[in-house]
Amino acid sequence: MCNDCIASQLAAGPRTERRKIWEIEGFYHCTILGTCLTIRELERIAARAGIELKADATEYAIHVTFVNFVTERREVAKLIHKALDKKYKSAIERTRRFESVDELMAYWRDNVKSGRIPGAFWATMSHRLIDELSSQLVFGDVHMLSHMVGAANRADLKRLDELERARQSLGVELEETKIRHRQAMDQRNAIIADQQKRLAGQEKLHGRLVALEAQLAQYEKTSAVQELTERSERLEDERCRLEAALERAEERASRHEARCRQLSEENGKLAGLLQDTIGEADHLEQLLESGLANAATPCDRRDDTAFVDLDGATVLYVGGRTSQMSYFRTLVERANGSFIHHDGGLEDGEGRLQQVLSRGDIVMCPVDCVSHGACWRAKTYCKRAGKCFVPLRSSGLSSFVTGLQDAAAADG
Repeated sequence: MCNDCIASQLAAGPRTERRKIWEIEGFYHCTILGTCLTIRELERIAARAGIELKADATEYAIHVTFVNFVTERREVAKLIHKALDKKYKSAIERTRRFESVDELMAYWRDNVKSGRIPGAFWATMSHRLIDELSSQLVFGDVHMLSHMVGAANRADLKRLDELERARQSLGVELEETKIRHRQAMDQRNAIIADQQKRLAGQEKLHGRLVALEAQLAQYEKTSAVQELTERSERLEDERCRLEAALERAEERASRHEARCRQLSEENGKLAGLLQDTIGEADHLEQLLESGLANAATPCDRRDDTAFVDLDGATVLYVGGRTSQMSYFRTLVERANGSFIHHDGGLEDGEGRLQQVLSRGDIVMCPVDCVSHGACWRAKTYCKRAGKCFVPLRSSGLSSFVTGLQDAAAADG
């Protein structure tokens, strides 16, 4: 065998070799950890590695900490790689036999269609065959899924409106159900009273039957025997008829009782659903009343329980959705402040972010709608400059109002 052939085989490496997480481009580490491992799993790895996390550390801070850990080959990075391989062992085994990038990408697309993302994502990104173009395609698929989550939030607002209309409809239906329930109960009580009367009559007939049987024994050898026998048969027929009628009545009563129980259960479910719907509607009404309902009210006349006073501070909002900025600006100006927006790097650029950071007294970042880099730079700048940094759990109106209240309380 020639030296070139030997060198080629050594360069290719073993066929089963997979990329370690620190060997994967750092651009993909954030998405790999965020998709494939939960915060609880990262906390357990930290405990095993002897890493002490702050008690008040946010999930985002924990996530960023571990993203920084896996950039180099160190003990904690090895533990993370081992945890990923153990958790997604079956997915890794399925990809070992692949001999081409086409096979690997076909496997990835099949798992995306069926919703089995985390295991397939790790097995694909760590595979020995994946190239830069395929890595970008896989990363793009996962990235777009995060946008779908944002779209789902907008769908929830639409669903809230639908629930309000459903609540009104259910209220009418509940009243109608109560009326039907009362009518069914009245009918059941009437049937029970009727059957009690019939039962009393049957007992009376049974007593008469016993007396006639005694008389029949006395007159069985007289000319009146035939007459008494006929009367006895008629009474027996009447008794059988009454017993059959009683059985039918009892069956009807049993059906009505079952229906009453079903109606009671339905009433309980409807009441619970109504209560949940009222709670959601009240929460939304309180949020809107505290944020926008009195947009023209002067600052010195507002209700202190519904607003905050920023005392002339400038609020810089990094990231979020452009369509919401007009509402945020209204809230800030009502709270005696001024508002600046930077989209986090989509159009404004990183250079302008550094400029507007110096102008803001309070900096806010919605962690669900901003790049990690922009949010991290804003947080680092605020810590260095001694400015107030407020991470928001989402880009919604409720989180923004809560963030204003937290910032005002911190300044106070």
